[in-house]
Amino acid sequence: MTRLAWLEPRIEPSWTVTRLLWVLAGLATWLPRGFLVGEVYCDTGIVVPSAFVTLSPLSLPAAWTHYAVLIVGLVLVGIGRHNRVGIVLFLVPSSLLMLHEGLNIKGYDRLLLWQGLVLLAAPGGGRGDRAGSPFAQYSMLVIYVGLYGSNGWFKVLRGTDWWHGTTLAYALVDQNFGGRALGLWLSDKAWLTIPLSWWTVLFEAGFPILVWFGRVRAWLLLSGVALHVGIALTMHLNTFGLIVLAGYPVLLGDRGWIAFQLQARSVIARVGASWAHHGQ
Repeated sequence: MTRLAWLEPRIEPSWTVTRLLWVLAGLATWLPRGFLVGEVYCDTGIVVPSAFVTLSPLSLPAAWTHYAVLIVGLVLVGIGRHNRVGIVLFLVPSSLLMLHEGLNIKGYDRLLLWQGLVLLAAPGGGRGDRAGSPFAQYSMLVIYVGLYGSNGWFKVLRGTDWWHGTTLAYALVDQNFGGRALGLWLSDKAWLTIPLSWWTVLFEAGFPILVWFGRVRAWLLLSGVALHVGIALTMHLNTFGLIVLAGYPVLLGDRGWIAFQLQARSVIARVGASWAHHGQ
């Protein structure tokens, strides 16, 4: 029985880059939380005003143990040793800590966990030099289709606020997520917030369709990079952008990633030659 070509095992060099970016995003997210372990993740930071409330929080030693294990897991994945063991060492204690946080798990935390689950299914736990089933790559694609598609079509269907730029303008001055200098400056510039809003909606709503076409995928992802860099410069969303971009190399696919590397090397070589010429 002939196997379908798109299910054939193959080598995806981009997994190495995605794995390293995932580790970087995980460390950037969790290392600052080390200052909050006693306050947020265990019983020392819990105040219960009623004797009728039953809780089962972690003790301080248990919370610190969970935290230490997840950091060790990320380090293991980062150095490329026992990748799948390291991913599990991150996924399990980080999930338990967030369950004890007592708050809704943030969107970028959920995405970091989903990416970790996909890395478990990737060849060698994210080794770009090993052939394996493309199942993990398609799983990553499906996650991003859901991520962008749900947000984009919600914006399309909720009304006209996004088309008029008002939602973006208010978000830039939101007391929780806004407040950056560039965002504050941008918030009352309708001639910028309107086209930026349209760009955001069209990118997110169009992503679930356009990402499956190889000829436009690189341009689509480049637009996504610009979008998340812009968000990082204008809003306070912690490590959301870094976590999202960690999956982009795998979304390009093997041919797209190789083409990107060749193009990047060509650009770097031309820039280097230009500097050398002007330096003479």
